[in-house]
Amino acid sequence: MLNSSINTLPTQDNLYLWNKSTTDKCFLCKNRDSTCHTLSNCSIKLNQGRYTWRHYNIVKYIYDSVDLLTDLLTVFADLEGCKTENGKTIPVDIHPTGDGPDIVVIDRKREVLHTLELTLPFERNIDLRHTEKTNRYAYLITDVKTHKTNILAFEIGARGHVSADNKARLKTIHSLCSKDLKLKTFIENISALAITGSYVIFCNRKDPTWSVSTPFLKPLF
Repeated sequence: MLNSSINTLPTQDNLYLWNKSTTDKCFLCKNRDSTCHTLSNCSIKLNQGRYTWRHYNIVKYIYDSVDLLTDLLTVFADLEGCKTENGKTIPVDIHPTGDGPDIVVIDRKREVLHTLELTLPFERNIDLRHTEKTNRYAYLITDVKTHKTNILAFEIGARGHVSADNKARLKTIHSLCSKDLKLKTFIENISALAITGSYVIFCNRKDPTWSVSTPFLKPLF
């Protein structure tokens, strides 16, 4: 994480700059390599599902953390075995949409629909991605008639950075989680999953293959 923050990782552009390589091109897509490219922008890694795998490590952690002991919350996620009957994240009796955010938590007591949408951009793109995802699901606020809809788009930097705004958003999400899970631990685990996921992606940057069955990471704390 430190090397990626000060741009001293042995990415191809740096190796070329340091006269350690004859090319600055990515091993996979052949575009110019960089820390940003490796961790966020390589089309081959994207199409192979490497960034999606990193993304769903955090989605699964949050899904597993939601407090289901009170029988007042129902949770769905865009993960195998965690979806609604129609294969989405919003039940059809609430909204017959073909679109669905990463996680949906339904508070039956308060009749609130919490929609959680995660993005893991390179840090300079955090604000842009937040606006995009908030606008993408804004239609649910007016379309859903049976529940009050809460749009929670949140962003974790590809290198684990959690901005002040996103700490506040994670605090709201944490309020839906098990009572014995501390907020500090919740945020630290999410940051650590982002960092570790990016580390795995970086270590495999030269490997042309990626298994879709790569197991999810476990939280550190």
